[in-house]
Amino acid sequence: MAQVTCSVCQAQFDSRSMQVCPECHAYICNECAKTYGGYCENCYEDEDHFYWRQ
Repeated sequence: MAQVTCSVCQAQFDSRSMQVCPECHAYICNECAKTYGGYCENCYEDEDHFYWRQ
């Protein structure tokens, strides 16, 4: 299976173990997805998703 780079932590993972940001479709690893509520770092910090931190 193909290796994909996480857009947040830059580590490489098997593409089957990656998630996709629903906003920008960037690949993110499961650990980063947990940290940012399923979004990549940039989309999570966008004001539209500020509710995750409240």
